[in-house]
Amino acid sequence: KKRTATVTESDQRPQKRMIHSHGRYFTTPPARYKMNCYIESVKGLWEEWYVGTGDVPPVDFLEREFGPHWRKEEKDRIWFFKRKNVIRLVHDLATQNNIDKIKAIKMLDDYRNENKTTLNWMAQHVKQILVHLQE
Repeated sequence: KKRTATVTESDQRPQKRMIHSHGRYFTTPPARYKMNCYIESVKGLWEEWYVGTGDVPPVDFLEREFGPHWRKEEKDRIWFFKRKNVIRLVHDLATQNNIDKIKAIKMLDDYRNENKTTLNWMAQHVKQILVHLQE
């Protein structure tokens, strides 16, 4: 959900600020935001991507509002694209099998647990996973 509010600060003209679903205002990307490298499940990644945690906005919000400017360092960009591949995998699996995203997330987490794989491995083997999980 994207909402805007007009605010006036001291002697500046009113400006629009983006408000993400947790109610915080952002006019610029967070200065030092890094994706959580300790997330091991597809469900946890999905929540970081689309829900956010506490006062941290969702990755999807940051990407839509600020483009690549919130990803400051090269390692952050690499991490982002690996995780984005897994998010795309959820969408592709749901579309391919005509199921909802929640079921796709569960299928991928079950696959990850059964095969003792990581999210990074999954990001590099998307086609193989899609073939294996065709219903």
